[in-house]
Amino acid sequence: MSQPPQESPWEQLAQYLRRSPLVHRFEAIRRYLGAALIVFVAAATAAFSLAPAVLQDMQRRMPGSDELVMLAPAEGFLVRIKVALAMGAATAVPLVMLGVWAAATRGRPRGRRLVTFLAIPVSLGLFGLGAWFAYGWIVPAALRFLLGFAADRLEAMISVNSYVNFILSIVVPFGLVFQLPLLVFFLARLGILRHRTLAERRGFAVVGIAALAAALTPGPDVFSQLLMAIPLVVLYEVSIWVAWLAAPRARRRESDPAWRPS
Repeated sequence: MSQPPQESPWEQLAQYLRRSPLVHRFEAIRRYLGAALIVFVAAATAAFSLAPAVLQDMQRRMPGSDELVMLAPAEGFLVRIKVALAMGAATAVPLVMLGVWAAATRGRPRGRRLVTFLAIPVSLGLFGLGAWFAYGWIVPAALRFLLGFAADRLEAMISVNSYVNFILSIVVPFGLVFQLPLLVFFLARLGILRHRTLAERRGFAVVGIAALAAALTPGPDVFSQLLMAIPLVVLYEVSIWVAWLAAPRARRRESDPAWRPS
């Protein structure tokens, strides 16, 4: 009676990796990252045709004058590509977050799959809300403050590249920071973050938010820093409630059955 052929060490290793939960988690991340890359390319390609209208609207945000200059022959083309890439990246960010969430919750109840798909519009909405707030309020206030330092004999000649970089450096961080409630929701569902911890460290969070607002806001304008810090503090308070609601009921009762965010 012939014995079955023995597997080589490489075949045994391959079978082990196929059964490994860690490999399956990386496979989930890879699928979502692949989808995010496709969405990024498609959104950036579509946004390339919308970039001129976006640039015109950016010019209208400049107080006093909407004239921009080009310092290099290819600057206008490169700026158009930069705007398109930024819009494509903003569209793909939710899928990246979902890849991490799907990998972390792989093998868990099906109800979490619904949460995963609902997170896509929520993430886009939060990013859009943060970008809208920054573009409509922070950017005009910062421009008025910074351009107000120009003396009577100085004429502002701002290149289109530096102007777009200035706006994106404000709008993109705001959109990302507004993802805080969603990030807290995921961490609370996984049991990594607790609502009581957020509430007890509120003072440290306010100090950190003030430092972050000072770092991200261009110029020493206190008014612009307050415009950035106030919504971040509100987001932090909202995140405490989100963490409390996202925590499983059993874990809520274990921590403190009578506790509520305050």
